[in-house]
Amino acid sequence: MIKIIQIVATLGIGGAEKMVVDLATHLPRDKYQVKVVAVVRGGILAEKLLQQGIEVKIIGKSTKLGLGTLWRLYQYLKAEQPDIIHTHLFGADTYGRLAAWLARRDGKPIIISTEHSLNYQEGKIKKWLKYRLAKVTQRIVAVSQAAKGYSVQVEKIEPNKISVIHNGVKMAKLEKQRQHNRLIIGSISRLERDKGYTYLIKALDRIRELNWECWLVGDGADRGRLEDLARRSDLDHRIKFFGWQLDIKRYLEQMDIFVLPSLEEGLSIALIEAGLAGLPVVATRVGGIPEVVLPNQTGILVPAKDEKNLAQALRQLILDPELRKSLGLQGQALTKEKFGLETMISEYQKLYESFIS
Repeated sequence: MIKIIQIVATLGIGGAEKMVVDLATHLPRDKYQVKVVAVVRGGILAEKLLQQGIEVKIIGKSTKLGLGTLWRLYQYLKAEQPDIIHTHLFGADTYGRLAAWLARRDGKPIIISTEHSLNYQEGKIKKWLKYRLAKVTQRIVAVSQAAKGYSVQVEKIEPNKISVIHNGVKMAKLEKQRQHNRLIIGSISRLERDKGYTYLIKALDRIRELNWECWLVGDGADRGRLEDLARRSDLDHRIKFFGWQLDIKRYLEQMDIFVLPSLEEGLSIALIEAGLAGLPVVATRVGGIPEVVLPNQTGILVPAKDEKNLAQALRQLILDPELRKSLGLQGQALTKEKFGLETMISEYQKLYESFIS
C-alpha cells in the first residue's frame, strides 16, 4: 500500500483544488492510501472528500510568516510517515516541501509538486524560494508544456526534473435543453485581474446590439469592480454573476459559447469541462490554452487584452450556428481523447510507482 498525502492551501472551489479531490478519490483504493491536508483552511470540497472516505487534516495558519503552521505540518508528516507528499500551489508548495524535507528519513517521503500556473506576477523572493525548494523535490509536474517552459526559462528549474501531465476531467452526460431566448455566453473561473474579464465586458459592449446574455460563474477579489464596470456600461441586466457553484454541469448545459479571456493561464480545468460539454470556445492565446483549443478547429483564439478581436470572435460565433456546432463537436472529441480523467490518473500512478519501485 502506497501512502500519499496531498497538500493544498485550502479546499475551496478552484481548478487545483478540484484536481486534488479527483486524485484523492480516483486512485485505486487497493493500492493507495490517500489523505489530504489543507495548510491554511478547509472549504466546501473538504465535505466532498469526507463523504468519499478520504481523511482531511486542516493545519491552520494564523500569522503571516506561519512558523507555527510549518511546525504543525512537520509534526503531522513525521507522525504519518507517508511514502509520497504531493503539493499544489505556492503556499502549500512552500510549507509542504519544507516540512517534508525536515521530516525525511531513509529517503521518504518522496516530494512531488505540481505547477498549475504561469506565475508572471510572482516576485523575486517567491521565484528564489521555488528555485531552492526544487533542489529537495524529486519531481515537478507541469500541467502544460507552457507551464514547463515557464519553469525552465524563468524559474531556472532543471528540465529533466519536470514532467508534463495534463489535467483531466470526468463529467456526467450533459442534457442540452434551451431555456432562454437569448444566446448564452458563459465563463467559469476565479474573478481576478489575471483572468481578463475587464476585456470581456468591453468586448460585450461592442456587440450589445446582438441577442446575447453572459453568465460569469465564479468569485474573487475582482468581482465588485467587474459588477461596477457592467453597471457603468449599462450591461448589468445582461451580464449575470453567479458566484461559486459546486454543480457547474447545470450551467454548462445552458451555455452556447464558452469564453476565457485570461491574461495568463497554466491549463484551465474549466476550459476542459467546456470542451467535454461540446461548447465552442473563444479564448486568449496565452499559456497552456493553445494546447486545449486548436484555432479554427475547436475554437477561436485571440490576443490577450484585445477587446476588439474578442468582440469580433464572439460576433462570428453568435451569427453562425453551424460554426458553433462544428467547433463544439471537434472540441468534444479532442478533449475526450487528450484530457480525460482516466488518462491523468494513469499518468500520476505511473509517476508515483516509478519512485516507489
